[in-house]
Amino acid sequence: MSENLGRKRAIVVGGGITGLAACYRLQREAAQRNIPLDVTLLEAAASVGGVIRTEHRDGFLLEHGPDAFLSTKPAAKALCEELGIADQFIGTNPKVRRSFVVRNGELHPVPEGFYLMAPGSFKPFLKSPLFSWHGKLR
Repeated sequence: MSENLGRKRAIVVGGGITGLAACYRLQREAAQRNIPLDVTLLEAAASVGGVIRTEHRDGFLLEHGPDAFLSTKPAAKALCEELGIADQFIGTNPKVRRSFVVRNGELHPVPEGFYLMAPGSFKPFLKSPLFSWHGKLR
């Protein structure tokens, strides 16, 4: 009992990316400030990660939930380096770099120039069968 005197306790509810990040940051900040801290993560599912998971099926890599982050933004990349997982990055192959959406049971390429699901180039967007004319005009 006496060894717990002065120890702080935190409970994080939910083992999705936000809960996992909260646990990590709490532990890191406490360690940097020499604060004894016990962190408990409560998760209802059998595994952590929330909607994030990777599936290998029929030679394809399927990402569920967020599938990427912008490597041009330094914060996510720096966190991966800090966690020691930067060597596990799977970069895109520029020769086949495309995103696809299933619509009415058919696979459609996202128009060239789309960035974060917003058109950056209007000609491919206007030619794409992925959007109705009403949707394109909006």
